[in-house]
Amino acid sequence: MPSFRDRGLTAHGVLALVLCLLLGACSESGEDDPPPPPPTGVTLPLTVRAEIDGRSELRLQGQFIWWHHYEFEAPGMWGDDQPTFLNDEEWWPMWPFDELAFCNCSSTRESLLAVPIKSDGSEVSISNIQGRGLVQITEQPSAANDYTVRIEFSDPLPDRAWTSVTITQE
Repeated sequence: MPSFRDRGLTAHGVLALVLCLLLGACSESGEDDPPPPPPTGVTLPLTVRAEIDGRSELRLQGQFIWWHHYEFEAPGMWGDDQPTFLNDEEWWPMWPFDELAFCNCSSTRESLLAVPIKSDGSEVSISNIQGRGLVQITEQPSAANDYTVRIEFSDPLPDRAWTSVTITQE
């Protein structure tokens, strides 16, 4: 049976491999590295920048934020995965599947808003829309929807494009 040395490994390499396996910190290419921690203390006004291909809704409720995806590829998931930026901080939403085209699914709801969306009937508005496609509020917070804001990002054109919008609440 060939030794570690016959396979081109030094004693230091074997030790590094053993420590790597014991500590669970192995990654040859960096692809398995976990995403950075989500932003904390995100406040309104909230500038959201995301790579859009198709139709998705950004939903906000209380201190929670998440994506619900409908058509084509989910935000940031067009091959070379990209984060959604919340006030210039990276947010890597967690999705239930690897294949997200036309999934009609939601990312994990994450408690990221330092100041919750108000539940007093205050309307939400959007401004500073940049990019192609359409961004619109499809539902304002109300008792009927458990005070959830729905903002649709729609880009029906081929390929993907970065879109940015600022969200405020009275």
